Amino acid sequence: MGTFPVMLPVPDDREALLAPAMIKSSSRPSLTLTWGLMPHWTQALTPAPGSGLHASLEAAKITLAQATLEIIRELNGVRTDLARMRARYPALAALLDGRSQLPPKAASARPAP
Repeated sequence: MGTFPVMLPVPDDREALLAPAMIKSSSRPSLTLTWGLMPHWTQALTPAPGSGLHASLEAAKITLAQATLEIIRELNGVRTDLARMRARYPALAALLDGRSQLPPKAASARPAP
């Protein structure tokens, strides 16, 4: 199976670019299409610091990191290569051992339901 790039025209308008209509599907099960934004679009899509999206993404990063640490801690009794991982990644080892901590999650800007 091989891969090859496909160039497609996209609208100049950001809203149109990210709209659901831009996601196409194929009726051929053997064909999978994936599209991604080019690096020069990255800055245009980065949320403004202090915006609701920025705060949500920051909270999501911390939540994901906390969940990942918990999973790694639980795997300690199952996996035999965790000592090697701790030696290779001292910052991660410090987090796992409690010698270091992740930043706290920011308080949610939305009121609780």
